[in-house]
Amino acid sequence: FNDSYGTSLRDVVEGVVGEAGGTVVYGTSGQEFDPAETNFATIVADAIAAGPDAIAILAFTDQTPAIVRELAAQGWDMSKTYFVDGNLQNFGTEGDTGFPAGTLENAQGTLPGAYPSEEFQGRMLEVDPGLKDYSYGPESYDATMLVALAALKGGASDGETIQANMAAVSGADGGTECTGW
Repeated sequence: FNDSYGTSLRDVVEGVVGEAGGTVVYGTSGQEFDPAETNFATIVADAIAAGPDAIAILAFTDQTPAIVRELAAQGWDMSKTYFVDGNLQNFGTEGDTGFPAGTLENAQGTLPGAYPSEEFQGRMLEVDPGLKDYSYGPESYDATMLVALAALKGGASDGETIQANMAAVSGADGGTECTGW
């Protein structure tokens, strides 16, 4: 879609696909959709008509359900569908964002970072029982702990103090392993 996230990710995908000997047949520069778009019938029809081997959906979670529904309605084989971190979540099977069970069978997605263990997911759910997306959960936890430890070590919570103590608490300078809070 036509914003900095969509176009920059599109450019990366286009480059990687090209380097691997492939060709992006739809969604190139000039074929972006408005981030506020809600009707994807023509966009999906044009994408399918281009004859792709696969479709990567570069959109946020607001547009993704409508795109997926339209792909399914137009007979696209969803096992040839790829999601990105901006739209990779459990949409469920009900409501405005859900799909019938099996709709996304064999679809794939890319999620940078560590995937949280069941135990860590449980801990996250204790904080927010309505949580559906664990993307960047471990990284956010680690970053929060490092900032808190750096503030504690430095005796203040301003940015300069945290920055000055970050290496000491991250293990870059050796340090002591933190096993609890």
